[in-house]
Amino acid sequence: SNNVAIITSVTGVKGILLADPANMGKTYQDSSWVTHGYMGQFTTDEEGNIFVLPGPHVNLIDNPIATNNYVFRIDSKTGKLSVFARLPNNANDQSSNALGALGITYNCNHKCLYISSVNSSTRKNEVGKIYQLSALTGKLLDSVVFFDAYGLLSLEIDETEVLLSGCARNSSVYEIKLNKKGGFASDPKEVFSIAGMGPRGDDRVKKIEFDNKNFRLIIKGHEFNYNLSAPAENQQTLYSFSRIGDYW
Repeated sequence: SNNVAIITSVTGVKGILLADPANMGKTYQDSSWVTHGYMGQFTTDEEGNIFVLPGPHVNLIDNPIATNNYVFRIDSKTGKLSVFARLPNNANDQSSNALGALGITYNCNHKCLYISSVNSSTRKNEVGKIYQLSALTGKLLDSVVFFDAYGLLSLEIDETEVLLSGCARNSSVYEIKLNKKGGFASDPKEVFSIAGMGPRGDDRVKKIEFDNKNFRLIIKGHEFNYNLSAPAENQQTLYSFSRIGDYW
């Protein structure tokens, strides 16, 4: 089936799973997909390659700090997982934050990936980055510094390309203008917030998706405190935003 679900959030299951909804939810997992521990956010390109980030759960036995800024790729032809890129890693085992790469999205116009990382950030010290990488070679092309971004989505608004970004430190969504190469042309600018919404009122924007049919943003929010938690403990809330004029 072409309509396969990619799953990284099953408690106790390392790596990535493919599930076929048309076949009683039957799952498939290649042996290479579990070699780097638990996985987190992912995106795909038009060739069917999957780019996936580490997603440490509860402890660091399977996801050491040394690999928390890795980007993995599952080749659509061979089905094998390999390390695609190693983003700069300044964390150490005494660091109070065990997390690195958090959010990822693909831009088909520029054949590039955008990845958010809170590597080396602490509750007091914001040193996170957003990276632009070539999706063909893994080469680092551009970065936004000193910003703890979270969920990401590249989008064209009124013929202007932008990157929308959640933040690991607050409940806001930010916009960064992109240049003709898909690089960063502005600092992050706050555009709206989910503060006060949902059951907790202080969710962080974990994932941003665009609903083409209804022209609206679908946002997944959850609690985030720079610590490790099991997926089952991590209740998510969905938020929907439509665009009216220049505002969401």
